[in-house]
Amino acid sequence: MKTLTVPCIPAGKPLEQFLYDSASSFIDQQPWPSGSSVPQAVFSIAYHNSSIFVLFQISEKEIRAVNTAVNTPVYEDSCVEFFLQLPGENSYYNFEFNCTGTVLAGYGPGRTRELLPEEVASQIRRTVKITRGAELTGISWELIAEIPTTVFCKHNIPTFAGLTCKANFYKCGDELTEPHYLAWNNIQTEEPDFHLPEYFGQLTFNQI
Repeated sequence: MKTLTVPCIPAGKPLEQFLYDSASSFIDQQPWPSGSSVPQAVFSIAYHNSSIFVLFQISEKEIRAVNTAVNTPVYEDSCVEFFLQLPGENSYYNFEFNCTGTVLAGYGPGRTRELLPEEVASQIRRTVKITRGAELTGISWELIAEIPTTVFCKHNIPTFAGLTCKANFYKCGDELTEPHYLAWNNIQTEEPDFHLPEYFGQLTFNQI
């Protein structure tokens, strides 16, 4: 099981610069190799008392962004995902974003999901940058998601400091010309399925 320590953003430190300067982790496990071109996907994660921040940096052959409304199936598009299970829980939160920042957010155990209300999911602030590569050979895109504690609406979280949680990070694109399924912490099943918390890694939020 992979482990990761989540740093706290110092007061007065510019958010984006802190994320870019933080160590990146690769989303490079291929539980279900497709034989197609494989995107490059990395993330950085940090927090302060009231929010988690995740920076995804992606380079891939093509992008798709058909879904534009909150809680529509963004996993069909060029998509990154962050799943977080709080201590002592069987259920977990899933946050999924396509390359234009459309969000799908849910809570529950396994595939028994309850979508979070639109007004809750919309509290997640998203910043996106898309860059086409030289000679149109590929596309790079970045997404920064700021997930405030209020989005974890099934819990009362005064602070993330000191928490040890389970989590996984994914890159997918179900309806791309060349579908793919990448994970940070590896999954060992025959069929693609990200909703398996037994294969989550561990996140420890540094004490302030």
